[in-house]
Amino acid sequence: MPVKRRPAKARITNLSDLAFRFFMDEPIADDEKQGFSWYALEWGGEGMLPRYRPAYMWEQHRDELLEEFAEQHPGQRPKYWWTHDAPEPRRKVREGTDPLKPLVIESQASYLKRCGLLLPGEERRLAKVARAREHEAGQSEVDRTN
Repeated sequence: MPVKRRPAKARITNLSDLAFRFFMDEPIADDEKQGFSWYALEWGGEGMLPRYRPAYMWEQHRDELLEEFAEQHPGQRPKYWWTHDAPEPRRKVREGTDPLKPLVIESQASYLKRCGLLLPGEERRLAKVARAREHEAGQSEVDRTN
């Protein structure tokens, strides 16, 4: 199935479209998972000039990427943030000792709120998304009863 490609935002300069989608957890087509650029992103760019290393790119563009990601996914962060920037692990809500009751960890939104990491306006957008989900759930219930 073809992957819908979206150009990087104009405000994020000096960042390739491939790198933008990598950091934003967007799909990357199989034919793009080849060559120098993909190798550098996927394997950390060891032995390469700093500007080709994902850690360097992330450091240079972190704020813009997080702002963009939080706008699209309020209360969440991309995978790269969780592996490189999260100040602590997410807390366990319930231990997973019983196979029928797996480990449950706090939601990303709860974690970000508890750690004071929500961006300006993100909590408002998060509440708006929650209201929309509640409305959809209510509509689904009405549809099932009709």
